Amino acid sequence: MMELMQTHPERASLEAREFRLQAQIRRLAMQYGRSTNDAARKKIAEELRQRVGEVFDCQAEIRRLQIRELEARLSELRTRVKETRENRDQIIDRRVDTILNRAMSGPPESAPGGPPGRRGEPR
Repeated sequence: MMELMQTHPERASLEAREFRLQAQIRRLAMQYGRSTNDAARKKIAEELRQRVGEVFDCQAEIRRLQIRELEARLSELRTRVKETRENRDQIIDRRVDTILNRAMSGPPESAPGGPPGRRGEPR
């Protein structure tokens, strides 16, 4: 919850509110079950309905915020895909250069005289 408070404070606040409302709902349900007075039960049921409605609204707002976060993430990914597509040849050239430079340095220490494998395993 602390990480959520730092990264998404609005959502964290809504989730904390929902948690408190759920506790109130449980309390009201217990009161309703213990009550024998019809007028008191009616009043508890009305309050319960209001709290359930508030939970519903919190959950809807949390989903709206999550959608907004996902849309932002999707936009970032689209931008990265576009940039890598535009720089495809340069990225490939750099990767090939890296591979060739490593090949010119000799075999990796973990595989002296043989194909790469796990250290300590027979080849």
